Amino acid sequence: DPYTLTTEFLEDRNIPVPSIYATSPDEGVMIIEDLGDRSLQDCYHENRCDTMQVLYGQVLDVLVSMHRLDTTDNKQSGLPAFKLRFDYEKLMWELDFFNKHFVNGHCNYSLSDTEQKVQDKVFQSICSTLDQEKPLVFTHRDFHCRNIMVRDERIYLIDFQDARLGLPEYDLASLLRDAYVKLPETFIEGFLEDYYKESGDSRHPEHRRMVFSLMAVQRNLKALGTFGYQASVKNNPFYIQFVGILKGHINKEIDMLMESPATDANLRRSIPDFKLLLDELIA
Repeated sequence: DPYTLTTEFLEDRNIPVPSIYATSPDEGVMIIEDLGDRSLQDCYHENRCDTMQVLYGQVLDVLVSMHRLDTTDNKQSGLPAFKLRFDYEKLMWELDFFNKHFVNGHCNYSLSDTEQKVQDKVFQSICSTLDQEKPLVFTHRDFHCRNIMVRDERIYLIDFQDARLGLPEYDLASLLRDAYVKLPETFIEGFLEDYYKESGDSRHPEHRRMVFSLMAVQRNLKALGTFGYQASVKNNPFYIQFVGILKGHINKEIDMLMESPATDANLRRSIPDFKLLLDELIA
């Protein structure tokens, strides 16, 4: 069971997750620690300033610790995360998910041949660059404020059973370009600077910021696909209210890519047409 294996792996390495007290696989029952119903999202809206200073400080420490976990000696442990990674195929699958469930499903729109060529060029460039980037770390995969619980002013991670190897920017983009809270730009840049310093990341600052932008675009397009899926397939329109926040995130990072000297020249030339296409799709 991915959840049980991942829980044991993280708990043994002092990553704060809910303990498993008992399991009965035959009956499909598991008893786990009750963390209450107060998430980081709730805390942010209750007391924004204190939450950013105190709780996001804890999040930073936990994220650095999780990304420092040894991913080389545990490949034979049976943990699913070590057999999977965010490679070109997986990243592209997530962008195809956006097309299928947001563009085609929610928007009921089919791209023209010209629009498809513009999109393909950008998607392939993003996924190819991210696929070749290092380092690969243990990623939570859905590291946003609704999956970080707070009990007694201490954070705990949940919903980590789909963890896999990937770039640290996948979790960073999930957290800092979150659909459910709109963090100040100065806070985002400061968090990134602190993370890279604490993690000992040796990549050039302009390069890793460019990688974050690419991942934030990819990650938020995938989130739009998920929201479209909920609305068009599951008949659950709740998440559509957050589409505007995601659009803002994507536009901000596209602008960063246009300004960054680290951005591939071919991608930079394709971005203006791609941004116009997104503006038409995401009302």
